[in-house]
Amino acid sequence: MTYPIVLSAVPQDDYSVLITYATGEVKKFNVKPYISGNWFGELLNIDIFKTVRPCGNTIEWE
Repeated sequence: MTYPIVLSAVPQDDYSVLITYATGEVKKFNVKPYISGNWFGELLNIDIFKTVRPCGNTIEWE
């Protein structure tokens, strides 16, 4: 299965990300349920959360 390329990832104040794919599809991904633990817990800092960026067919944070 081939996954579409992510063209943009726009962070929202509610800890979700608007993701635009090369197919033209736009989806809202709610990250909040996944923010826990040592690494992902750091995303509660909104300044860190807002560093999200596209990376191939997924998203990543600095």
